[in-house]
Amino acid sequence: MEYWKEQISIDDFKVGALCGWHRKEAYGWFEPVIAPAKLAEIEIRSARSNGILERKPNSIPHAQFQELREGIWVLKLSGTNSERGYAHGRLLANEILDFFEFFCLEMVLRSAQVYEKFFIVHHRENVVRPDWYEKEISGVIAGMKDSGVSLYIPLLERDFGIDDLHFLNTFVEVRSAGDVKKNSEISCSQFSFWGNTTKGGDVDGGIIAGRNMDNEIDMRKVTVTHFIAFAHEPVNDGERRFLSFMWPGWVNTYTGVNEDGVYCCINAGSMGSGPVVGNIVPIGCIQRSVLSRPVPLSTKNITDLMEHHKCEGNGTLASGGIMFFASPNINGEEGAFGAFLYEGDAYGGAIREAGERRPNSKEVIMATNHFLKYGFESSELSDMSNPVVFGGRITHPTAWRFKVGMDTLEAWLRAGQPLGTPEMVRLLQTVTQATEHSIMMRVKGDGGVEVEVSNGHLQPSKLWDAPYQPWRSFPFAEAFN
Repeated sequence: MEYWKEQISIDDFKVGALCGWHRKEAYGWFEPVIAPAKLAEIEIRSARSNGILERKPNSIPHAQFQELREGIWVLKLSGTNSERGYAHGRLLANEILDFFEFFCLEMVLRSAQVYEKFFIVHHRENVVRPDWYEKEISGVIAGMKDSGVSLYIPLLERDFGIDDLHFLNTFVEVRSAGDVKKNSEISCSQFSFWGNTTKGGDVDGGIIAGRNMDNEIDMRKVTVTHFIAFAHEPVNDGERRFLSFMWPGWVNTYTGVNEDGVYCCINAGSMGSGPVVGNIVPIGCIQRSVLSRPVPLSTKNITDLMEHHKCEGNGTLASGGIMFFASPNINGEEGAFGAFLYEGDAYGGAIREAGERRPNSKEVIMATNHFLKYGFESSELSDMSNPVVFGGRITHPTAWRFKVGMDTLEAWLRAGQPLGTPEMVRLLQTVTQATEHSIMMRVKGDGGVEVEVSNGHLQPSKLWDAPYQPWRSFPFAEAFN
């Protein structure tokens, strides 16, 4: 089955736009290419594969590929960084090429020439490759070469290589390359609640955290058909197993959970003004470090980690981000449920804890895409509407998602409503905005890490809206069986 055959024409898109459709919603993946006349527009053609959902279970040394739940496929990886990278590339070469060409080039940049002349140079010169990361992406490329699949990229008129895989793993860092992407429309929303707020619900005194992964959309819905969970066994003794919910080719992560119930996910965030800087450690590398290392999650440890990975601009999250952390064992104390955020860009950053901003609770925290501590200057009204960050008025989508989530949470808190899975689903549905997948992590009061995942609709004529699709639940440990 080719999911992208059921298409809507560009003329239909234009009519929809005139009627008020937002570009990221129903017709969003058929938006015409927007580029200066001197740049070649991207040619639309079929993908190499029908995605993860058309694959069959497979197993080779250091990798086992299987369907865990209907529509949720897991690639279990083990061995050294080089060994797991090789197995990853050998099994998923076609799907990696699809994601690079049809998401990174067509959707993120919309120009092969801009990529070759500007962004690949920026990433090569300014976005560093830690040693373990270099070994793993080199392994992926070696596995792809041995897979028998042609690595030729027609848009680039050359073979796919290690610089391209580096860009695939760091596409959010395009926002660190200058003003070109700073004002682009971004979206993602996250929530967590724990302790007394969850008593009487299905989590019953434990913690739940959830996120919508928004706006990674493309004309073929590759981000839906190629969605995959990576189950990483430890590379080194003492490290933690973790799940990463991403796409083929990813050795980093933007959405992850480990065996201890540590949850670490990123939202794009605000950005201060300043020069382009170098020595940028990819956000996804930092997140993988958080998930794999055997260090208790605490505000101090995260502050130290950010300090260690500072770029030339004196910040860490160079493309502007809100890194969201949750754990059942804050500071290494068993049963000390909690969550906090780190807001940062290339020039600085700050921890934000529950209760510092609304919602008014020490056991609830949320984030959309604007900062509420670092760079935050004012809010026109006490209800947190019309916020000003770094001297600029925040755009409508992130402000309304924050306000509607905040108001809903505070209404439940006033009413004494126990917060749990149904409430998380409702929140994620309420703030969905071109959501290709959603995840939740639960740790109940009596322990045990559970994960629940929802993927976007496969039919191209349907809305994305992943949290309205069926949710698939499984114990963390089952992904490693």
